Amino acid sequence: MPLFRSLLWLLLALLSLGAAWTFPAYFQSVASSVLMVAGQEGPTTLEEAETLALAGRPRAAEFLAGDPVQTDAARAFPLWSSFARQFPPPGSVAGEPAIAPLLSRAGRQTAQRLLRQSEVPAVAVFLDSLPAPVDPATNDRLALAENLADRMGILLAAFLAAEQGFRPGFLGELVQSAEAETAEGQRTWRAFHRSLLQWGLLAPRDALPVLLDNFATPGEFLEFSRLAASPDSPDRTLLLRLLLAEVPAASLSLYLREFPETAAADLAAAFREGPAAASLLVVRSLPRRPPQEWASRWIPPDDPYRQGLESFWAGWILERPEASRVLRIFLFLLGSYGLVRFFAGVFPNPGDRYLRPPYRGQRFLRSSTLAIVLTGLFLLVQEPGLLRQSQEPLLAGPPTLDMGAPAPASQESLMNTLPFDQVTLLILAVFLLLQFALYLFCLIKLSEIRRQPLPEATKLELLANEENLFDSGLYLGLGGTVASLILLATGVVEASLMAAYASTLFGILSVAIFKIFHLRPFRRQLILATRGEFG
Repeated sequence: MPLFRSLLWLLLALLSLGAAWTFPAYFQSVASSVLMVAGQEGPTTLEEAETLALAGRPRAAEFLAGDPVQTDAARAFPLWSSFARQFPPPGSVAGEPAIAPLLSRAGRQTAQRLLRQSEVPAVAVFLDSLPAPVDPATNDRLALAENLADRMGILLAAFLAAEQGFRPGFLGELVQSAEAETAEGQRTWRAFHRSLLQWGLLAPRDALPVLLDNFATPGEFLEFSRLAASPDSPDRTLLLRLLLAEVPAASLSLYLREFPETAAADLAAAFREGPAAASLLVVRSLPRRPPQEWASRWIPPDDPYRQGLESFWAGWILERPEASRVLRIFLFLLGSYGLVRFFAGVFPNPGDRYLRPPYRGQRFLRSSTLAIVLTGLFLLVQEPGLLRQSQEPLLAGPPTLDMGAPAPASQESLMNTLPFDQVTLLILAVFLLLQFALYLFCLIKLSEIRRQPLPEATKLELLANEENLFDSGLYLGLGGTVASLILLATGVVEASLMAAYASTLFGILSVAIFKIFHLRPFRRQLILATRGEFG
């Protein structure tokens, strides 16, 4: 009977842990199955392209969908359309990028002449900032390239201003930068029209207003362009298609900053599922979790039963993300509790066979505490990213030498400036939970000794025999500090040093509270009873 009960606990543990391990609800990532369901429930890429076409953005719709769109853009951009028809893209330029008609000198001269006729004040401001042409025969190729880039970028910005391609507030700040006489203002203006040129080398003309409409200020646009220019950034084509598909620009910029190494692969995979999947990924600001390889070995991905189960769970997780994480923790907890009860039945403690066993409530408390610890370990094994969080550097900017400045802070003083982030809180909670588990074990052991039908002198000897258990909180605290320092040094975790040193502090407090408020009164009672017994 006890063996059968242990096997039932083992079966419960395996089923619960298996369900929890495969349940696609994570704290630090979004499962691929959830992204697939999100993409199916949202608008497709073709539907988003049709919306752009109906809004008078046919070339942008073609860029997004990858298919030709038979719509005339002349009504939306009359000035640009009449100009672009005179200067078709050269044969070496694929597609219809916005900058193609400005590649020739005749195109730039015609564009400048047309723009001079515009009644928009910002156009005149932009044209006044045009640098003088550099002689093409000059030997300074770098100066010639920079001059051409500046002229083409400014002309492109002027066309956008002439045909209301900017937000009013955006255009106002841009005009202030173009008119500014300060070096900072000129740097902003130069950075803007050169960034616009980079997007114009790729995007069609009617995609640029859609791109710029995602940003409230030129600063936001320049920050996004800076992130897009990073070597690890996704391809500009993908980023532009994401913005054309109405993926939030602010969330996308934050995503590129937080996940520079995996953003390219994750965004590409999510966008293949649909624009809604990419929006979900960047709004939640979590990386994508690829499908589990071991599951593909046992059950093929195209299995209808597997696809139906994954779609059902993924849809439920998509609608209730918080409740799904709670359910996953409960499954881990239930499986861990069954595992503890199984081992307790199969491997009983041989040292306590002659003593009265603990009460049912004490046994449940002991098993539950171990189950909570095991649940935490399972979560950390499945999601090691819970112990990693990027931190800003303590000192920003290039090093400077100032003879009148105070001496730099020592390493010990810099430890106090480390941020108190979520990873630090998590590690503190883990250390505190482990100490609380040991504290409960010591209380249960003390209660077992108290209710044994033995003489007081024997109980005193049993207490002395358990002295190592009662001091285990100190060992655990010191071990946690040493292990944390090693993990910090190797870069496995990125919490502050305070979390490492707190482990020893928790151990000291736990052992002190137990010995002063629990062990000392009971031992004093036994000593007094022993003295009275022997007179």
